[in-house]
Amino acid sequence: MTSPYQPAPQEPTPATGAQHQGSGYLQSDPGYVAAPSVAPAPVYRYPASTLHAGIRGAIGGALLLAAGITAAYGFAFPYNAPVEQVMNFGLIIVLVGAGLTLIIFAVRTASKMSRPTVPGRTSPLAITGIVLTAVGVLAWLAFSLLPSLGALAEGDRLRYMTLAAGPFFLGFVWSTGLVMGAMAIRAVGGATRLLSIISVVLGMIVVIAAVVPAVLYGLALTD
Repeated sequence: MTSPYQPAPQEPTPATGAQHQGSGYLQSDPGYVAAPSVAPAPVYRYPASTLHAGIRGAIGGALLLAAGITAAYGFAFPYNAPVEQVMNFGLIIVLVGAGLTLIIFAVRTASKMSRPTVPGRTSPLAITGIVLTAVGVLAWLAFSLLPSLGALAEGDRLRYMTLAAGPFFLGFVWSTGLVMGAMAIRAVGGATRLLSIISVVLGMIVVIAAVVPAVLYGLALTD
């Protein structure tokens, strides 16, 4: 059976070596060697995995749990702390949004029979995810962790506004990177899977950094 990528046979040319084209003849070059036809890059379809759907659902459930913990301790915030309450509410919105997004995509992954993919190609979602979550971790280190350690070194009490500053101000950035990393776990080829796992781990670090300040402030252990 002839391959669909093989070139179609050409009509015989006159004895002079000329090839018919349009209304005239073009003299062929005796030293010319025809370039072999190149088939397009193969695109395969692989079955949807319940494991990948479960991973996305588990990460989404963990984010919703983190949002619930943040909200529960947020009710214990002093009534005269409006800034802290606004930051706490903003983090809850970020966690709920990312969690629901992953759960929705988990359901869609489980319902799909297959999807196309190009082997050996690193997923842009994984690359973008690790960049965004890395930015979130760096923001937490610069705006929350290091200033808090400096305050402890000077004998001051920790403050919720400082501890939650990094996760709050870049909430959309790191949560988007976490979602992208979790979605790219399903992709195959290249360094996609490794980048996806790293982005999820970095994103969950920021999630913990967003929940712990609410717990400490709700327990009146920080200012």
